[in-house]
Amino acid sequence: GEQQIRKQTGVEQTESLRLVAKLLDLYICGFRELGPFTQTSQNRLEWAWRLLANQGFNSLRCAHLLIQLGYYTQALTLVRSVAEGWLIHVDCKDHPETVSALLDGQGRMPNFETMSKRNGEDVCKVWRGTDSSNEGLYSVLSTIAHPRKRGLGMLLDYQNKGLRLGGNYDPVLFKFACYYLVWASRVYSEILARLVTASNGQTWINKLSSLQSEAIRWENETISWAREQLQNSAGNSV
Repeated sequence: GEQQIRKQTGVEQTESLRLVAKLLDLYICGFRELGPFTQTSQNRLEWAWRLLANQGFNSLRCAHLLIQLGYYTQALTLVRSVAEGWLIHVDCKDHPETVSALLDGQGRMPNFETMSKRNGEDVCKVWRGTDSSNEGLYSVLSTIAHPRKRGLGMLLDYQNKGLRLGGNYDPVLFKFACYYLVWASRVYSEILARLVTASNGQTWINKLSSLQSEAIRWENETISWAREQLQNSAGNSV
């Protein structure tokens, strides 16, 4: 059952789960550093970022639970929503009309393609990639969240020649899904980093910098291994 899957995941993927837990725990500490908040007409951007940070944390926490139970595509669907929140937070910085659409429902929220293109080359690369051989993170997540070959392929159990109904533990799919969960947990902390000031949260900022470096090292080691494993398993290329 699901509890057995969670136990097996915890035993075999201790390091990866601990990294996600550390990122989420630091997230909570960041909220504590912010302290109380009173919304005014002068701090609307900060209010938007606080709301996005709160929503993102809740989704990341749920994804962390789902990945332990073997619901990889469902966890990645949540991670995709977190990626959207990250892009919106980036766009809000220089586009007050996005803040108005977000907080007041005034005007139309710009589409993600527009937001990714107008916020610099680095953001666009993360979002859409550079070409068909270098997909952006959001592009990959979209092919899992929607009924597409990649996402449906993750439901196939090639070893047992069946379908994955409910939660199922798979070490390769776990690593693949956890890669995106770690990435999202790391970059989403940028929102809190914009809000926590050096005067009252320098210790937290230093811890975040150190943990982000650890996460990047883990990501680099993990994604190449996971892709290689997936490409070698019955042609199931994720």
